[in-house]
Amino acid sequence: MDENNKWMMLLLFLFHQTERQWREFETEIKYNNRYFPKSQILDELKRIQKYAVHEIHADEVYYRARVFSTPWECFKEELEQIRQIILKHFPDIENGKSSFNLDNMSDMQACLAMLLCMKNDSQSIMEEIELIFEKEKKFWGYDAEQSDAPPKDKTSGGKSKS
Repeated sequence: MDENNKWMMLLLFLFHQTERQWREFETEIKYNNRYFPKSQILDELKRIQKYAVHEIHADEVYYRARVFSTPWECFKEELEQIRQIILKHFPDIENGKSSFNLDNMSDMQACLAMLLCMKNDSQSIMEEIELIFEKEKKFWGYDAEQSDAPPKDKTSGGKSKS
């Protein structure tokens, strides 16, 4: 493995660990301890909060965001094909001998990146993946009217604070 791939693997590992900590925090706050959660992410946020300052001015416009299940939802078939490519090269994942879970997007990205960095035939792997996305896909999205309240199957429920 060359020097660039080693750095890529290190950065990928750090990104993956951070994403995993976010998932652990999400589980903690949703299901275990809503008011006094404990998490590495919270500890780090407390440490850096003094640097994250932004003044809000009366003339600025802000928008509310919603959590959508897309874009991954749009590519279910393609993601399953990529999952099969990963499993072909890393069969231990399917056998339960790995901590990676290919139902999780971050884990899938990490495995794919490792595969591309580690394998000598990464060009053929990339060609295989590119073939998956060659067919044209219908655009999915909302127009201005629909964007205010998306269908319930496209976004999770929650409270709106006015």
